[in-house]
Amino acid sequence: MSEFKSSSFEVHFDGGSFRDPAGRVFMAGGRIFRGLTKSAGRNFECLSKSGCYERLIAEGILLPAKKLSPEEALVFAQLNVEQILEHEKINHISYAYEWPFTLLKRAAIAHLELHLSCLKDGFNLIDGNAYNIQFVGVNPKFIDTPSIVPYQDEIFGRGTRNSASNSSRLMLTLT
Repeated sequence: MSEFKSSSFEVHFDGGSFRDPAGRVFMAGGRIFRGLTKSAGRNFECLSKSGCYERLIAEGILLPAKKLSPEEALVFAQLNVEQILEHEKINHISYAYEWPFTLLKRAAIAHLELHLSCLKDGFNLIDGNAYNIQFVGVNPKFIDTPSIVPYQDEIFGRGTRNSASNSSRLMLTLT
């Protein structure tokens, strides 16, 4: 993890988050944040205003995130990001290679259901990687909000292949 100190927080970047072009996850003051790029910020605004975001949270599949106000985000000005989200903290982080059959199956089904649910509201899931699911108890939660973007024909295939191939791989290894 890389890190820096601001005037009131020591910031630690999540080591696995560097692969996400939409924004990096970091920890500060015992809290979990994600800095969003300009395009990811626009996508989050669109998702938030559409009603899809709140519906996915109410359905229990999407981990909630709160957008920091400009005043709250000022302490992180050195990050040079468009917006900052604060995620609910998950007490135990686990990975697909650690999950028993029942959790692998739930994760695969959750990815597919999330993607179908997003499509209903004109959104696409562009990153269906197993690392984007975490469990709260035995309930799968999608944690990569910036991977839900407004639907566009030219990016539909990429997200569908990614989600379907990861979910299919999970299901195939289980049978």
